[in-house]
Amino acid sequence: MAGAEMQRDTLATACDPLHPRPNPQPNVSLLLQCRALPLPQPYSLQDHRVGAILPLDAVGSEVLGQTGLSPITIPVMMVAGSHDTTAPLTLEQFRLFNWLKTRDRYLGLIKGKSHIRNWDKLMASLQLQLKIMPTLPTPDPSVSDSYIKALSVAFFNVYVAHRLQSSVYLHASYGQFLSQSPYQLSLLDSSLGTLGSAQAYTPSLAEY
Repeated sequence: MAGAEMQRDTLATACDPLHPRPNPQPNVSLLLQCRALPLPQPYSLQDHRVGAILPLDAVGSEVLGQTGLSPITIPVMMVAGSHDTTAPLTLEQFRLFNWLKTRDRYLGLIKGKSHIRNWDKLMASLQLQLKIMPTLPTPDPSVSDSYIKALSVAFFNVYVAHRLQSSVYLHASYGQFLSQSPYQLSLLDSSLGTLGSAQAYTPSLAEY
């Protein structure tokens, strides 16, 4: 809805099981991204009524990629978890955040948050036992929910409701204020450059 453009050729290569992958780390989100291959081309992802977006646990490294994200010009706040094994932080949200060209972009990192809101509840509902990841954390969902609610209110107040006084909450200090141990919240913004080059990110990312 923000104007990103699907990159079918890049996606087709990533989804080809015979094509060697440069990164050996598994990316489960490709199972979802590859389902976009049958979509007609060009496929519009633009809705001009949308003034800002806040994607949670975003994926798009292959279906959109750096080229596909470049048309996005509206403000973006992404929220990600350090223990997301479905859409890995280093393969998805970090890369997407770096590739965004929009001036106003933010990344909220929640330590311990996984893609699934409550693993125990999910496994019980499916009558399954989780054996492949026995140490997977199950943080209190209410903590991450409170972070997301606080960040989204501040973000949309500024960029949709145009209440600029809320901009004071879109800084790292607000993330520190909200944090509840052991599920720390770090709020990063585009003023620090990219995750790969900005030394200012180092303290925030050290725990991840």
